[in-house]
Amino acid sequence: MIAIRTSVAIALTGSMISALLGVGLGFATSHFGGLVERTILMLIDLQASMPFMLFALALFAALGNSPVLLVIVLGFFGWERTARITRGLALSAMSEGYAQFAWQIGAHPFRINTRHILPDIVARWRSV
Repeated sequence: MIAIRTSVAIALTGSMISALLGVGLGFATSHFGGLVERTILMLIDLQASMPFMLFALALFAALGNSPVLLVIVLGFFGWERTARITRGLALSAMSEGYAQFAWQIGAHPFRINTRHILPDIVARWRSV
């Protein structure tokens, strides 16, 4: 039971880090565009091109073996898929009428993203 609890805690923490990082960077690429978008998309491509096992084994050989390092490695691998899907869904949702209307009446971008676009992305994410 203790081993299962540890495994679940490591998996959930790594998944939460990955999801938060992916959603945050996905929103940043869809909102800022330009140089920020190109930079983050290059990081996504770089991350997607690295094999997970090779990188994880090299990192564990260099830094040692610990549960905290395992959580960090799991959290920082996998965010690129979430960021790419979030970017696409956010760009799609920003072209909808409700988001453009909120923008025109002067709503803050953080409010538009959290109150209007994020709930729409969550609803669309379930169908992906």
